[in-house]
Amino acid sequence: MIPIPCVIVDESNAVGRVFNWPEDFEGPDGVRHPSAVWASWTPDGFAERCPGWTARQLIDEAPSGTGKRAERLPQDQWRVGANAVTVAYELVDLTVDELAAQAGIAEAALKNARAAAVAANNAAAGRVREAYLTAVPGQETTYAAKQGEVARWVAEGRPADVNPEFYPWAGDRAELRNVTAADVLAEWQTVTNGWEAIGRQIEKERERVNDMIAASGSLADIEAARMSAVYPSSS
Repeated sequence: MIPIPCVIVDESNAVGRVFNWPEDFEGPDGVRHPSAVWASWTPDGFAERCPGWTARQLIDEAPSGTGKRAERLPQDQWRVGANAVTVAYELVDLTVDELAAQAGIAEAALKNARAAAVAANNAAAGRVREAYLTAVPGQETTYAAKQGEVARWVAEGRPADVNPEFYPWAGDRAELRNVTAADVLAEWQTVTNGWEAIGRQIEKERERVNDMIAASGSLADIEAARMSAVYPSSS
């Protein structure tokens, strides 16, 4: 089997046709050969059937550099080795237009990466919140109603004698648990105070990480900012 891509080299060590995939070709004696021979012939078999030619592996690795682009040099400048031919390149300065286009592409990539990192961080903060709250449709309305009753009860001086008719949410839970509505309101106040502390912590960390992401100037810095998030654990 002859490795592809390969290049034909003649007796004078001149580089000839390049084969990037198996295809039919005409040998130096004018004989046509089908593409299947690339899989069945060995390099020695190729040299025997195509006198004066050798098929050598092609090494095509373009260099890179900041503010540069690689230009492929003519075949007569390629490096011909005993078993392989290496494509020669020259690094040239990017034009003003090319530099501008490259900068635009880089900035677009950073913008997309920042947006993705912020979305991931927001989702992470949301999952932490869900560990402390019941995450079902409409539950936020329920929490708001309960917190409203707690706020009104606190504003009234936290009375022990509470009429359930004026505190229907607390009254329902009091009836279910066979306690007073004031007991329920006191419980909810404790839970609310505890959640507010956790909620503020989560939100502060979410905003800190998002600010870091927004200020990051490289893909590595964006990822480092996202990974720096430390949210409270409910365990």
